[in-house]
Amino acid sequence: MKYLKLFVILFLAIFNFTAHAKQVVVNEIELSQTQIEHIEMALGYDIQSGRYWYDPISGLWGLEKQAAKGKAPAGLLKYNLLSSAFNSTTKVYFNNRALLPCELEYCQKLAGRQINPGHYWLNAKGQGGKINSVTEFFINYAQSERVFCQNIQQDFGIVLNLNLIYERFAQKQIG
Repeated sequence: MKYLKLFVILFLAIFNFTAHAKQVVVNEIELSQTQIEHIEMALGYDIQSGRYWYDPISGLWGLEKQAAKGKAPAGLLKYNLLSSAFNSTTKVYFNNRALLPCELEYCQKLAGRQINPGHYWLNAKGQGGKINSVTEFFINYAQSERVFCQNIQQDFGIVLNLNLIYERFAQKQIG
């Protein structure tokens, strides 16, 4: 009877662990539980199960085949983006990722200029330009990783009222 109780407890513990194991896929590569834990420790918050894209150069991320949803530290993962992971008609690529029309419109608004079709680089500071070229524009998106952890309604994939959100977040940190 003692062994039966021990077996049941062990079974329930294992079942409970596997039932709650997260499934996180980034750039079409499934992460191990250890990788997920390391990323969560680096970010300081939990990652929800799901399929994501992540740009290791700019730190931008989003749900697979959707617009950017937030920013994490650049270089967190080394998995490259696949341009085939996005169906977009804009023909504007940032670090090999095709921007969706709503993202292009938003980025042009933040950059204060037209961004023509082509392949561009974009770094974690928001500086960008044509591949193998100097900085041509600056996209002033919020630099705080935690701004995007909130459940925020979004209009253009990248949050339209980013500056307001960032200001409120900064005030909460100061006050």
